[in-house]
Amino acid sequence: MTAGKTLEESGETELVEYVNSTCVQVQVQVSVCVETKKSQESFCSSVLSARYHWIYLTTMNPDKDITPEEQKGLKEFKTKIADVLPQFKHDFLRQDMGILRFLRARELNLSKSEDMLRKHLCWRKKNQVDDILDEKMPPHFFEDYPVKICGKDKKGYIVLAAQIGKWDFRGAVEAGLSEKFVWYVVQWFERIMDFLKDMSTKDKFYGQVCAIFDFEGFAYKQLASKAVITMLLELVQIFEANYPEILRVIWVINAPAVFNILWGIIKPFLTERTTSKIRIFGSNKGKWRPDMISMVHEDNIPAIFSGANTTCPNYTPGQKFDLKKLSPNFKTVLIEDMKSVHVGAGKSQSIEIRGAAGSQIHWNFSTENCDINFRVTYEDIEDVVESARVDSHLCIHKGTLTCGKSGAYNLVFDNSYSSFTGKTVRYLTWTS
Repeated sequence: MTAGKTLEESGETELVEYVNSTCVQVQVQVSVCVETKKSQESFCSSVLSARYHWIYLTTMNPDKDITPEEQKGLKEFKTKIADVLPQFKHDFLRQDMGILRFLRARELNLSKSEDMLRKHLCWRKKNQVDDILDEKMPPHFFEDYPVKICGKDKKGYIVLAAQIGKWDFRGAVEAGLSEKFVWYVVQWFERIMDFLKDMSTKDKFYGQVCAIFDFEGFAYKQLASKAVITMLLELVQIFEANYPEILRVIWVINAPAVFNILWGIIKPFLTERTTSKIRIFGSNKGKWRPDMISMVHEDNIPAIFSGANTTCPNYTPGQKFDLKKLSPNFKTVLIEDMKSVHVGAGKSQSIEIRGAAGSQIHWNFSTENCDINFRVTYEDIEDVVESARVDSHLCIHKGTLTCGKSGAYNLVFDNSYSSFTGKTVRYLTWTS
């Protein structure tokens, strides 16, 4: 990089040159602990000699979930790693489908798979990852870097979503919180693994998740910092080394031109198996939306990502829900049974509903030809459903709100951004 210049002054070309020359030297702060196989075996022998007893679970039908080649490799792999299997956090991870993840991540190469798994367990022990969900994070992280747990795809796999383009990575670095941010993301990796454990049954192993990453708003300034690049590469390396095969698919949507720089930085650190599961789209929802809904029903996609769910909240610490009933249970009303209201160009219309504390308000609505901005207010003084421009002309939008207080709740259809086009809204509301 040209002497005396900041990354911003150097520009994109020199940033790429900088990355190419230095990223291979990035030192992962949460380093992989390298121990000799002999010391590992000594540790595990002491555990076994203490009569540590574990139950090895094989809940999947290998004829259905494992190929003959994988079955053969798995049998030998289990023999090679038998001494360290007791170190796994819970039985879910040491069953056949759990450890098969490492074999698949290394294309069934037994030596590389064994090395990966042993280093993974060593990393967990060194950094006390088994207990990381107990570690307190800055409360604002869940507000500044939110994640939504949306529902399930059509095969029953969890769907997560995040507006990554609004995440201020540089803000975390400049506040001296880069290490905390790394562990915040690792907490999410661990939280996902716990979700998968709770989702799985004796008949089905759920070892993967779907994710929607919206990069709208992602700016070059996020990458114009060596510290941000270092932090992001650290996260990528931690993910690849320790969470193999947990991705079913990632939809990267609304990717701006600067995303190409980010992708060029992180792609060399991802395996081909990982990159094959990442689908990158620009702002043309005519391309990414059909691909998304081919795998995920619209009710399981938040409205801000062109789905139907207008009331999908951000995850908050301690949030409780039944993962086996994660998909929204919305009632769908026929268009002909809905009421109609016209919202003029530059105007808005409110539909008032009286709600008692603890009761629920439900709604369906759609527009005929164009999108509209939608929100729900309480007594016209606070938003209880955040304002968002939604594609209600593409599908019927739905929502359920539990009333925190008694009073007037207003469904607001806001067309103030449209100077020339009026909108016809079909809607129906009810309470329970």
